[in-house]
Amino acid sequence: MKNETDQAALKVLFDTLQLLLKLYVDLNCQDIPEFFEDNMAPFMTIFHKYLTYNNPLLATDVSL
Repeated sequence: MKNETDQAALKVLFDTLQLLLKLYVDLNCQDIPEFFEDNMAPFMTIFHKYLTYNNPLLATDVSL
C-alpha cells in the first residue's frame, strides 16, 4: 500500500472505506439490486482485502 507509513493518510483512506461500506449496506439492505448480485465476487474480493488489512498505525485502544 502506497501510504502504509503515513498514519494521517491511512486514517482518511480507511474512514472513506468505512463510508463506502455503509453506503453499500444501505443500497442492499432491502433487496440486493441485480447489478450488485451479478458482481458480488469483485466487490467482496476488494472489501475482504481491506477489511483484513493489518497495520499498527491503525490500531486503537478500543477493545470490543
